Amino acid sequence: MKIKRVIYSALFNIGDYENEKIGFEVELEEGESADDAIAMLRDKAVTAAQPDSNKVWRERSRLQVELRELEQKLTEARSKWAATAEFLTKQGIKTDVQPFPELVNLLPAVENESTEVIDATPF
Repeated sequence: MKIKRVIYSALFNIGDYENEKIGFEVELEEGESADDAIAMLRDKAVTAAQPDSNKVWRERSRLQVELRELEQKLTEARSKWAATAEFLTKQGIKTDVQPFPELVNLLPAVENESTEVIDATPF
């Protein structure tokens, strides 16, 4: 069997439930290896996807800022809740004030975020 043509495509997640499919096709010349062609096309696809990765990182940064703001608001709300509960209890208005609701559907906080770069090769 002789391979005459190589097609390679990869699907890249660019965030916001969006994907981008990048693909290339080459015809092999005499003596060229299909494995070498696939490796070259893979590198080409990853390089072509890089500009969109900047979009993902910008969105990630924006979401991190938004998360910090929400965490600050949550901390303030807990503090106000505790102060109000203490006031109501001391005044005898409501002696069975419930504690601040636990938000059980949230993911646990990440202790240490890794800065390790993982190979972007899709396969």
